[in-house]
Amino acid sequence: MDDLELVRAELLVASDGTQRTVATEMARLDAEERSNMGPVERLRAGEPFRIRRYEDDNQRIYKTVPFKVPEGWRKDLNYSARSKDGGVFWDSLPANGSGEQCAVLLLRKDDELAQMGCDPAALRKVFDEVLPQFSANLDDDTVARVAEKPPSFLPKFRYAAPRLNQVRGRKWRAEPCPVCC
Repeated sequence: MDDLELVRAELLVASDGTQRTVATEMARLDAEERSNMGPVERLRAGEPFRIRRYEDDNQRIYKTVPFKVPEGWRKDLNYSARSKDGGVFWDSLPANGSGEQCAVLLLRKDDELAQMGCDPAALRKVFDEVLPQFSANLDDDTVARVAEKPPSFLPKFRYAAPRLNQVRGRKWRAEPCPVCC
């Protein structure tokens, strides 16, 4: 903790991660400012800042898969496929101009292949049956490494509104967007 430093800035641009740290702080500051306002000021200020959290009723996990695009395939595209029943998704994105890609294998949370240390032969069988265009380009060593990986979880979807900015210490009021309103 000795290496922490307090920095003050006129403008802070932040990209909120899955924990929604920035949005949570914006909600706290908004509630604090609103608690010090009178009823008329609150009306002028517009809607309070809020974060809506959605229940994930179709949770997926993912495992990353290193993938090399075969000769004859375009190296600047992402490749996607899914099973007919929607249980398996493949999405690969270019990692560089040499044809190396990072693929994401999406599975249902309760799928046995989604677990760490799943059976590599069972994973290979799914690749062969559901994703044959990619399976032919994955060696057994890669499949075994993917089978061994622990699953990663996708973040839960949240929505923050009615604005994406916070001005602290200044009186503010809701104004229409100058571009669209």
